[in-house]
Amino acid sequence: MTRHAIAHLLLVLPFAAPVSLSGQERVPAPEEVLGFVPGADSMLADWSQIGGYVGRLAEASGYVRLDTIGHSTLGRPLLLLTITAPRHQERLDQIKRAQALLADPRLLTPALEDSLVRTMPAVVFINNNIHSTEIGSSLFSMALAHRLATEERYRALLENVVVLMTPSANPDGLDTVVAWYRSHQGTPYEGGPLPWLYHPYTGHDNNRDWFMLTQVETRVLSRVLYREWFPQVVWDVHQMGSRGARMFVPPFSDPVNPNLDPIVVEATNLVGTAMAAALYDAGKTGVQHQSRFDLWWHGGMRTVPVRHNMVGILSEAASVRLASPIHQEQDDLRAASAGVNYPQPWEGGWWRLGDIVEYELLAADGLLRLVSGQRESFIRRFVTLGRRAIAAGEAGDPFAYLIPPEQRDPWASAVLVNALIGAGIEVRRTTEPLEADGRIHPAGTLVVPMAQPFRSHAKDLLEIQRYPEREQYPGGPPVRPYDVAGWTLPLQMGVRVVEVERPFPLAGDVVAEAEVAPGTVHGSGPQLVLSNRSNMESRTIARALEMGARLWVVPDTLRLGSATLRPGAVVLEAAGNPAGLASLVADHSALYGFDAWAAKGLIPPGDGVVERLPRIGLYKPWTASMDEGWTRWVLEQHGIPYMSVSDSLLRAGHLGEVLDVLILPDVSDSSIVSGRS
Repeated sequence: MTRHAIAHLLLVLPFAAPVSLSGQERVPAPEEVLGFVPGADSMLADWSQIGGYVGRLAEASGYVRLDTIGHSTLGRPLLLLTITAPRHQERLDQIKRAQALLADPRLLTPALEDSLVRTMPAVVFINNNIHSTEIGSSLFSMALAHRLATEERYRALLENVVVLMTPSANPDGLDTVVAWYRSHQGTPYEGGPLPWLYHPYTGHDNNRDWFMLTQVETRVLSRVLYREWFPQVVWDVHQMGSRGARMFVPPFSDPVNPNLDPIVVEATNLVGTAMAAALYDAGKTGVQHQSRFDLWWHGGMRTVPVRHNMVGILSEAASVRLASPIHQEQDDLRAASAGVNYPQPWEGGWWRLGDIVEYELLAADGLLRLVSGQRESFIRRFVTLGRRAIAAGEAGDPFAYLIPPEQRDPWASAVLVNALIGAGIEVRRTTEPLEADGRIHPAGTLVVPMAQPFRSHAKDLLEIQRYPEREQYPGGPPVRPYDVAGWTLPLQMGVRVVEVERPFPLAGDVVAEAEVAPGTVHGSGPQLVLSNRSNMESRTIARALEMGARLWVVPDTLRLGSATLRPGAVVLEAAGNPAGLASLVADHSALYGFDAWAAKGLIPPGDGVVERLPRIGLYKPWTASMDEGWTRWVLEQHGIPYMSVSDSLLRAGHLGEVLDVLILPDVSDSSIVSGRS
């Protein structure tokens, strides 16, 4: 079916009638299920309690739907609340199809666009508790869901808005934090920092995975955002340190990434100031703009949506000691003085978990009133941004990026392409040779056209970043970026990508998933030789050693038949199971796309023959090192066994009896020696 046929089908579908609420159960308040009001001092809800409450809410209210959209790293259900008027609940599939059309103006006729803008609700996605110690938002999510389902002023707004909400983007970490807090209540350590990561691998870095999608949680939510729902606004709810403002909302700080359309920058400012106005209207103070958080870096939950033409909002509320209140005098605070971006500083006093929840509820009120009242404007803006992205790509600068089929590491190339596809980027594979910018590229070349609605995301990942030179004062030191200043994937991953400036006829099929062309085992003989130039050959080498093979590295150029292998090739030789080794190399060659060579008579050097895997230890400090977590993830991805080494093992000594290698993650010497106070 063609795009326009799909679009016409949606246009003629009838809209659902409102659903009656008679017979619904009374909608329970959170405190009736939890036993406490969300935000009460020193009270937290674990994932089973949160899931239990939102499940009860969905059963009792025609305004609320609850779905399990996937599972976390440790197997907990990832939940998505869909909250809107009952008449919209009856046609959610139709609204999703409409959102997909609005996200891609290539599918729209003027009549269809006008019809959708006139009849469809706007969609707002609210993401909570991705950083598990920033736990107030998990409680806020239940309070907001109840208000939306029960209060008339919100029911009116839900005639114009669909609210999608995750109570926690990291339920594994939420349960870790809740258990830690509860176990130390009433002790000197109440509210203290965790000694381990709250995401099994990435810890706080789980909000830096949205451009690579390495973790299951980001893959699941990216599917919802960029392949299923396509919201107009995405709000990522966070907390920050407690010694400054009480809440940050946009406008963000400079610099602005050049790939961001000014329309979405101004829309972000509009939403942020509406949220701040709602807080100040309610008598709250300490709300700040343009502090630290910029519009440059690419990779966070609020920054990747902006490259998808969505208004990306970050809020940061001042923290407490997990759930325990804090008292602060003015002298304890380091906030800016009153000004345009900080109209009324907070004067100090008690700051509680309930304050965080209340500030976030008021910010939500400002956001939803704005989007509901300007529903058509938000939808039109979304379409306009997509249309402008397509036009910019058609004009060139560049027109497309090409990913040749011949790569040093085919597996890495596939990983890169699948990260793009997982974020909704269109990638095509040519079936014939392609001429672009005066060069012929072979059949099988992957094409990332820039004339697509999510152009900004693809371009920002494939081009080289040049962070602007900014000085604190003329001739002074540079202004440090808020976060990562560069992230060019082809350079990071060793993948060859060709930028094409001039337009050429686009052809080929859209790729649903990048697959690796199988490699080949050339020749015959009991020895297997790997060029040792791709990442996944490491997995093959590790598995071969586990099977009892031995190996050595060839220090010179090696010629095998018509192939010439550069220095560093690895020779694998079976000790007693040559058929098993040959099968392993053949299977991995086909799966991961590298070639191998069978040979005989290659002589190992006098020393340097490896007959077993090194016994690897990875130091795991009590200061929760994200580098340690990422290193664990890398070792496991490559099938390399390791042992976690704690302080007690280090102090016991005699490590040489059980380890050959000790990996120290990127932690300071003082944290290794002293740990936490």
